[in-house]
Amino acid sequence: MREITETSTLSVDNASNGAVIFGKTPDESRQAAHGARLDFYRQERDLVRSYVEALDADVVVITSAEGGADTTFGLSHLTSVLLNYETLMSERIGDLQVELKIVDGSVSSCDEQD
Repeated sequence: MREITETSTLSVDNASNGAVIFGKTPDESRQAAHGARLDFYRQERDLVRSYVEALDADVVVITSAEGGADTTFGLSHLTSVLLNYETLMSERIGDLQVELKIVDGSVSSCDEQD
């Protein structure tokens, strides 16, 4: 048996090293990751919107264990929470779109601050 005396490390985070992982450069990997996150946030936002629409259309009915308590507050609170989450998803989508443009090189980081 031979003993391995040399080890090497590979940094994905450091784009300047030019390392290629799975046939992709670090920039290509970042673009793919941004695209995947963007798809996730869009799907999540659309799902939340469908929940809010169902709540607004009175499709969702909540009853208490006792059978007849007023659930207006519970539904309005749930709708408010979902709308806040939808807003968060929309903000994340906007942030990721800007980051993706920066990674693509179509916007400089100085342009983003304006």
